[in-house]
Amino acid sequence: MNDQKVVTLESLADGAAAELWQSALARVLENIDDPNTDFKAKRAIRLEFEFVANEDRNVGAVGVKCSTKLAGVKGVSTVVYIGRQEGELVAVEQPRQEELFPKPDARPRAVPGKG
Repeated sequence: MNDQKVVTLESLADGAAAELWQSALARVLENIDDPNTDFKAKRAIRLEFEFVANEDRNVGAVGVKCSTKLAGVKGVSTVVYIGRQEGELVAVEQPRQEELFPKPDARPRAVPGKG
């Protein structure tokens, strides 16, 4: 009776190749879910198997590598005003509305009327 197991993707290196792919898939899915990345960018998972045989060609070593290509973080832009302040060249970022109209420190209160 032959108890030898034929190599499959799931059995190779005690399942390590399938585990590498599953881990890479998790990274790809996290990258897709990240709102800081471009949704249109292509992501990739590469499994590479490298086979090296002995001279008699009856034994081989198999190396397994897994790599991912993920979308990079999206860039941002802003507006700056450039000028001189006390003779030194500086850049000042465009003010935000909340900086122009800050919230009051206290809550509105009723003013007693005359009567």
